[in-house]
Amino acid sequence: MGTNNCKLYNDTDYKVTIVDYDGTRTLKPGFEASNYLLKGGYYLKLVMEFPDGWKEGIAYLYGSEFEGRTHRMSNLFHDQIHEYTNNHIPTNMKVTRSFSKWHLLHKHPGGFQQEVEVEKVETNSWKRMRASETVSEVKIGFMLEALSQSTSFRQSSRLSSTQQFEQQTKQKEKRTFKDRCCLWQEIIVVETNQKPPFQSIEIPTNNIEMTVDGMPTKSKFLPL
Repeated sequence: MGTNNCKLYNDTDYKVTIVDYDGTRTLKPGFEASNYLLKGGYYLKLVMEFPDGWKEGIAYLYGSEFEGRTHRMSNLFHDQIHEYTNNHIPTNMKVTRSFSKWHLLHKHPGGFQQEVEVEKVETNSWKRMRASETVSEVKIGFMLEALSQSTSFRQSSRLSSTQQFEQQTKQKEKRTFKDRCCLWQEIIVVETNQKPPFQSIEIPTNNIEMTVDGMPTKSKFLPL
């Protein structure tokens, strides 16, 4: 009897238990696992565990779905995650830590002139994100709404509201480089007192900095 294989990628904030014919394994958030399944009626059971005693999410994968594909847990458990998120909208959110995370857009070695198309991380309005069916965007929408009402967020940053994050940045932009340099985009990381999936969020900003070498040291949005 032959076998089919696939990969399982847990791109969610929740632990998943893999149950198949030869035992049980845990797939932690951020990890990937390969799985083989015997042809001929066998299937794989996946169980997602939520905090606070919330009911488990259950999904099944059959041999016909194992043809070398990568299955994301955010897709398999989309409805269950959406239901849990909608029933656990954060209240009284407090910021425990804020810091900058610099995303390298382009590195030029210098010594010649070069025109390149720089692609930035784009910031979308949380209002549109909240209406989205994508789980990660729904999470971002709820968090930004809660942060906009948080006194500690305003105290921990130079922002009066999250509206300053809603400005659109072009996804791609042409720039000419000649001297050695690095081009960076500032990402604000906000950690809160909430449980997963609202414990942290990364928010792209429109702040672009250039250095000769190494990351920038000064944030536009956070106090020194």
